[in-house]
Amino acid sequence: MEIENKSKSKGNPAWCKGVSGNPGGRPKVVADVQALARIHTKDAIKTLVAMMLEAENEGTRVAAARELLDRGYGKSSQSIQHTGDVGSPLEFLVRISPSDIP
Repeated sequence: MEIENKSKSKGNPAWCKGVSGNPGGRPKVVADVQALARIHTKDAIKTLVAMMLEAENEGTRVAAARELLDRGYGKSSQSIQHTGDVGSPLEFLVRISPSDIP
């Protein structure tokens, strides 16, 4: 079976305009875990700094430095190269064989 998607519309076609895809909002449990984790923010940063400066393993020092930079400045962006016409939408061709369907 072969499916082609050459749609130029943005977004998920299954979603209706103006209707939330998450009407219940973020689950309360996630918010509770975040609140508990944030209590330890200063200690966690101090631990990362100590690891960055004192760890014997270079990989550990680099990982700690990366975590500190990501939290302080955000993760660095990744570029994606598009080799099609400038301004044109990307076209996808999806091929599904019968063995792919459960």
